[in-house]
Parts: sequence; structure tokens; C-alpha cells
Amino acid sequence: MSNKNEQVIEFIFENSPEYCHIHATGFWGGINAFGELRFDIVEDIPKEPDIVRIILPENKEEREPSENDKIVIKRIRHVGVTMPMSVVPGLIEWLQRKLDEYHNAGGKVAENNK
Repeated sequence: MSNKNEQVIEFIFENSPEYCHIHATGFWGGINAFGELRFDIVEDIPKEPDIVRIILPENKEEREPSENDKIVIKRIRHVGVTMPMSVVPGLIEWLQRKLDEYHNAGGKVAENNK
């Protein structure tokens, strides 16, 4: 029996013109002056070396580390997100459910990843 006061809500998803899919390797941010969670979704890409040198074990060449030994990582900030702290528990729960689904599938991507 249906309650006359019940309402059905239907969500229709639509991508904004600015929507794009990105590859994310991390997050960077904190709480802003208004008490909201503010973070950037980033992708870290290590710089490929200009030169690769192979030293065979019998040569055992030793040298002092140089500026070329420095690891450079380009951090691309794809998008910034600001959300009220009241939304954060829902985000945490959603992420935890997705992680649980992943582990329950034996570390494989689940068929239903929505």
C-alpha cells in the first residue's frame, strides 16, 4: 500500500560543458576560512630522465650525486573542490563503500561501480 504523502525523486544526470574525466593520483588541500573542505584533485607525473646510463657491475663506477640526480615531479592540478563539512561524512561513507566493493571483488574492479 502506497502512502499518499510519499514522493518519488528521480535523478537525471547531465554533464556540464566543462566536464572532463581525469586521472587522479592524489589530493591536496585543507579547511578554508569558512570551515569548508577545500581540495585540489591532482595528478603527479615524474619527469622522465634526459639520459639513462647503465653501469655494469664489473665497472663499479662511483660518482658524487649531481643536480641531475634530483627527482622532479610535475603536479597537475586538474580541479578544485569546495564542499561544506556537512557533506564530508557522506563522501567518506561513499569512498569506503567503493573501497569495500573493490576488496570484496578480490581487488578487481566491480561490475557495478556507480
